[in-house]
Amino acid sequence: MTRHDFRPMGGLSGYLWVIGTGIAGLAVSVYGIATDPGSWPYALFGIALIAFFAFLIVRSKQWVEVTDEDIVLVQRRAFKTVRVGLPRARELYLRANGGGSAQLVAKGEGGKAFATLLIASLYAQGYQRAEVLVPLLQGAERNRSKGAGATAELLRRQLEHVRAAGPVASAPLAEFATGGTGAIGAIGAAGATGIIPDL
Repeated sequence: MTRHDFRPMGGLSGYLWVIGTGIAGLAVSVYGIATDPGSWPYALFGIALIAFFAFLIVRSKQWVEVTDEDIVLVQRRAFKTVRVGLPRARELYLRANGGGSAQLVAKGEGGKAFATLLIASLYAQGYQRAEVLVPLLQGAERNRSKGAGATAELLRRQLEHVRAAGPVASAPLAEFATGGTGAIGAIGAAGATGIIPDL
């Protein structure tokens, strides 16, 4: 079995903002306890809330597992891990998730798993490596659900762009995610959620 991890797509600035916000929240809570001992229940609640969100961030992870028999998209959430075999998924499509991001969504017997393939926003830009896109494309090509063919075609174009080290802004998935005026943008605008229709 070969495992390919999705790299975080939030960008350095996003992580620095999260870390800075957490540190500031902890500092305010400690200061509140020091200056007003009666406020400790509220301060402890704030600390617990910060710790919970940190737990969610650390636990959240996506990867794809490749074996001779299957290609499985895995999404680990805070309290649940969802596994969906891409060739057998009942639904397999791309969606524009707002803020200039494109996600692959797979629905199967184990539930719904999704992973971010690209972000093209003012705050962060990046796309997944070719090593991740290759098994996703292979899984989409073997899937026979409605819309999987269009999904595979866009993944194929994205893979070619990544292998050519093309910029994020002109990537096929960037046009889809941002609702561009080209062919991919038109596909993305076909539905309110930006889901690629069956062509």
